[in-house]
Amino acid sequence: GLGDVYKRQGFEWIDAGDAGASVLSFLRKGGERPVLIVLNLTPITRPRYRIGVSTGGRWETLLNSDDERYWGSGAGTNGMIGAVDAPMHGQSHSLSLDLPPLGVLFLAPTI
Repeated sequence: GLGDVYKRQGFEWIDAGDAGASVLSFLRKGGERPVLIVLNLTPITRPRYRIGVSTGGRWETLLNSDDERYWGSGAGTNGMIGAVDAPMHGQSHSLSLDLPPLGVLFLAPTI
C-alpha cells in the first residue's frame, strides 16, 4: 500500500556514484510495479547510458521531463524500451537509455 512507499524497503539506489557523468538512478517500490528514476544533472544529452534493472522485458517511459509536451527539447528516451540480459549495477538486466539534458526519466516495467 501507500505506506510502503515511505518505508526503507520502498527505495533502492541503482547508482549514486557516477559523479563524472552527474547521473543518479534509483528505484521507488511499493506500488504495483517499481519505478526507475534516472536524473541527468548536466546540460549534456547522454546517449546510450546503461542502467541496471532487476526485471527483463519491456519498460515503459512514464515521464521524460524534456518531452515537448512539457516545453522541453524532445531529447531523451520515450515510449517502450527492452531490457537486455546484460548485468549492470548489481542487477540482472540493463536498459540503454538516452538521458535528456538537465532532465529526469521515470520508467516502469510493463505488466
